[in-house]
Amino acid sequence: PTRPNPLEVTVTDGIRVTHTKGNGWNDGDMYVSQFNLTISNDSGIDLTSWQIEIYKPSLESSIVNFWGCEFVETDDKFIIVGNSETRTIANGSSRNMGLQVKLPNSDDDLEILTALGKGIVIES
Repeated sequence: PTRPNPLEVTVTDGIRVTHTKGNGWNDGDMYVSQFNLTISNDSGIDLTSWQIEIYKPSLESSIVNFWGCEFVETDDKFIIVGNSETRTIANGSSRNMGLQVKLPNSDDDLEILTALGKGIVIES
């Protein structure tokens, strides 16, 4: 196991997530919607990793396809993290990703609960 870096900090201020809902289609008694997400870093430090927590609308909801990220699903949340290409975000930059999410109906949207980043602070 790796040891935590004592200079690493967790920040929420300056981390912003926006999303747009795209096309969708019926899938049995559920509806699949496509979402494009952008996480922006204006925290003042370069991020070495980030995480977005999204409210899961129902127990039956699931992510059926994704790009630009990785995820873990719990009973009540989707936890989205960066993949090898999107994990780091320089201060003043952003990363884009997408999800196709199976939802109870076509009117459902994603609710972003929290977003955070981790970075190394080196004082000069």
